[in-house]
Amino acid sequence: MGEEWYLLEGLQIYDGTGNPPFEGSILIGDGRLRALGQIDDYQMPCTAKRFDGSGLSAAPGFINTHSHSDTAVLINPAAENLLRQGITTDVAGNCGFSACFPESWTESRWEALKSQGLTECWKDVGDYLCKVQQAKPAVNFATLIGHGSIRQAVTEEPGEALDKKQKEDMKRLIRDALQQGAWGISAGLERVPGCFADTNELVEIARVAGRHDLVFACHLRDEGGSFLEAVDEAIEIAERGSVRLQVSHMKVCGQLNWGKMADALQRLDTARQQGVDIGADFYPYLATSTKLTVILPNWALREGYEGALRLLDDCDARSKIARHAQHHTMVHGGWSNIVITDIKSPEHRHLQGKSIAEVSTEVGCPPVQCALDLLQEAAMDVRIARFAVSEEDLRDLMSHPYSSVVSDGTIVGKSHLAALPHPRNFGAFPRMLAHYCRDEQVLPKAEGIRRMTSLPASRLNLPDRGILREGAAADVVLFDAEQLQDRASYSEPYCHPAGIFAVFVNGSPALWGGELTGQREGRVLRRE
Repeated sequence: MGEEWYLLEGLQIYDGTGNPPFEGSILIGDGRLRALGQIDDYQMPCTAKRFDGSGLSAAPGFINTHSHSDTAVLINPAAENLLRQGITTDVAGNCGFSACFPESWTESRWEALKSQGLTECWKDVGDYLCKVQQAKPAVNFATLIGHGSIRQAVTEEPGEALDKKQKEDMKRLIRDALQQGAWGISAGLERVPGCFADTNELVEIARVAGRHDLVFACHLRDEGGSFLEAVDEAIEIAERGSVRLQVSHMKVCGQLNWGKMADALQRLDTARQQGVDIGADFYPYLATSTKLTVILPNWALREGYEGALRLLDDCDARSKIARHAQHHTMVHGGWSNIVITDIKSPEHRHLQGKSIAEVSTEVGCPPVQCALDLLQEAAMDVRIARFAVSEEDLRDLMSHPYSSVVSDGTIVGKSHLAALPHPRNFGAFPRMLAHYCRDEQVLPKAEGIRRMTSLPASRLNLPDRGILREGAAADVVLFDAEQLQDRASYSEPYCHPAGIFAVFVNGSPALWGGELTGQREGRVLRRE
């Protein structure tokens, strides 16, 4: 942890609470915020490094409570794309998947991770978090425990209902994970195996988190035609499970469904008025990022990807799958809105950046058959961006006082260079401040900063983070409010934002003058 002292003078300070900024200085020492505002010389040691920050703004380090950096933090602990957008705390284990139970991973996943440089395994959550700390991450790191990962650990039949013993085993594993430092539970109800869990199963595991006043982060069961029903289910889980609910990357997809966000937010507000603790988060983009397997029906995935590949070889099964995929895709916006961003088979790399509709025209077959062919030829490993969200719905959500900003991304390293990752990996937080707060004035800048700092910290009950106050951990971002700009695009994602001058993590400058310093003082945050 940083032991040096720094006096940052002449700043416009946003404390993270949503209050208007004030002019003043920040004194950092031994990893803590020692003073803010008007600071007298007697308050600081003579060895403190002084910096004139005139023209810069200061805010608490941004907290990304929805990340998928579970293994990436071990492979790329420098976390450059996080630091360069002002993120100082990253929370993984979302959408039902966490790295805490590697015994449930497939051999192909292990081989892929080994090829990226992951050499060691771990036995449980505590051991995993120790290995993250040993990797010396540049940012603070925390994790949720994924319901889907736990479910895979207790059954070899992901598509089957769990029996009483399996449910008890799952709850025991969750309790152990929470005792070892996890900050809550996540569920991914639109993906295998979470899609096979009924509401009663989810209520049972939610109660485990509820007993410890922890969060249940829920990727809804449907973000398209049954969006409102999925919102109702999440509320029911929170009510019956007596748990704090966080609706993950909340969105409604497909033009046929646009306009439903206002109704969904009203349902959340009604539940809050009835005593249910509910929040939501979002990333400030109109395209989602997922796997092309999202077009497949759940029943086709009961035996995993290998089972789905066998079904695609069967004419009758393939016909049924195609009908579902066509309907699902039209509800979510059509084939022209699905763009290939990553496909592992080298012979298909030239398709990245093209829509399924464009590829189907090139090869001369219907889009749905083209998509299924690609899944077969690439062994199901095709990632996509799906342009499916409306600007009005996004703005409705971001205007809601209990919605926080996330990236829903990961730490991006050299293994991603052949792909076109979603620009949210590089610019989510600066985009919120620059585009939506400064340029579009959807929210005041102070409120936008609250959505990235104290609000997400309070949702997870993270102590000492998210507010600039004396005694708090010295996670601080300095930025030029006028020059701040996200620069990553869907076609050219590898562009870091402009305007982030410095990022302090636990009192040490991990970024200074817009460049990495090499200091990596991030801490693993464990729930006490």
